[in-house]
Amino acid sequence: MMLCDKTIRELCIKQSVGGVLYLPHWKPMIEPFSEGCDEGVISYGLTSAGYDLRLARGVKVFKNSFAEVIDPFKFKDPAYHDRVFDLVDNEEVVRIPSRGYILGMSFEYLRIPRYLKARCVGKSTYARCGILINTTPLEPGWEGHLTIEISNLNPCDALVYIMQGIAQMEVEMLDAVPAQTYADKHQGQPGKYQGQTEVTPPRMFSK
Repeated sequence: MMLCDKTIRELCIKQSVGGVLYLPHWKPMIEPFSEGCDEGVISYGLTSAGYDLRLARGVKVFKNSFAEVIDPFKFKDPAYHDRVFDLVDNEEVVRIPSRGYILGMSFEYLRIPRYLKARCVGKSTYARCGILINTTPLEPGWEGHLTIEISNLNPCDALVYIMQGIAQMEVEMLDAVPAQTYADKHQGQPGKYQGQTEVTPPRMFSK
């Protein structure tokens, strides 16, 4: 069952849903939470059946200066990471090269309760400009600033805007609490992207 605006709001600003009180250690699902935004920007905040996330500062732009093949296992090498990405940290607008991509991050810190699952999908404003967001699952028990993959399908460069809407998070109710959540995914230890606070490239288990 997809959650509507009323339930999402309660999960973010109240300590109860449907009259059921949370424990004292309750924390909001989305922080900071916004009811919406003024006109003149790409929309963010609560929608009728989801929440539009903002693009935070500190975007990593893929550069293929060395014509390297992208290999997920190589990102554990800092030198490889630096050859592949440029960090754009203090700009209000980020340029994505033609048919290139960037890694961004949600401004909001997200906490997915054990009985919910969420997904990150693209916004129609950017989709109509040939800018696509990778559909990303957010598993029960995961928390952190979400790393967002943004691709430019155009034969020309494209722009995205910092601190404006970039993607929508949809939230669904599970039919039961899973036996194992992302918080205790690997032998009781959190998953590899748990609690991330910056743009995070691939983290792979060793071959």
